[in-house]
Amino acid sequence: FRASDLESVCLVNTGVFVSPRAAASSACFLRNENGECEQFTVLGGAQGGDARVGELFIPGTEDTNGKFVRLESDGTDPLRRGKFMEILSLEDGRALSVGGNNEALFAGPPNMPTHVLNLEDIDGDAPVLVGDSISGKTSFGGIEATFRSHHEALQLEDGDVLVIGGLNAANLPTNQVLVFDTENEEYREGSLQMVRARFGHSATRIDRGLLQGAVLVTGGLSATADSDTPYFVETTEIFVP
Repeated sequence: FRASDLESVCLVNTGVFVSPRAAASSACFLRNENGECEQFTVLGGAQGGDARVGELFIPGTEDTNGKFVRLESDGTDPLRRGKFMEILSLEDGRALSVGGNNEALFAGPPNMPTHVLNLEDIDGDAPVLVGDSISGKTSFGGIEATFRSHHEALQLEDGDVLVIGGLNAANLPTNQVLVFDTENEEYREGSLQMVRARFGHSATRIDRGLLQGAVLVTGGLSATADSDTPYFVETTEIFVP
């Protein structure tokens, strides 16, 4: 396969990874002049206990296939079992990991902070995934406000990242919307909220027309605190920066 074809979530191990993984996430750290991803990582997932935090794909040549190599961890070990994370590749070579759960099984509330990620020693024998947890560096809502899963995160036209809805630290749907300042590496103060709490929804940035730069949020599920039965959200909302 081509790296440019990789989806945001790897659902099943096909025998090409160093360690078997499921529900892992990916991030691109190097693109060519055509915008195609050449070097990417596969991070976290449900996996064996001795697995590393992730793996780096090293492109091949005309005569050799590419391969995956284990990533050493510097401040990123919480991502080793991370599932349901939203990871965005930023334009300056960094990546942003938001939310997720790192328990051994899939159950349990989200408990993962936000990390700013970098790759070091890419061309060496032991590339390193370097991460700085920034969730606790903001006064906005405290660190638990950034714990979420089944959420959406996307980059706005100004480079900041919008984090939308999901399941919160209490494992309940939230209507809270966060804005991450990528330049200062912190969440902005604010009280953005959707009309409806939702998780498992979709979010799309509008790139042309009168609403260029806005974000369309559609579908998803919701639930109430006194009911274990989720229901479909039939409304659509638009975030306008």
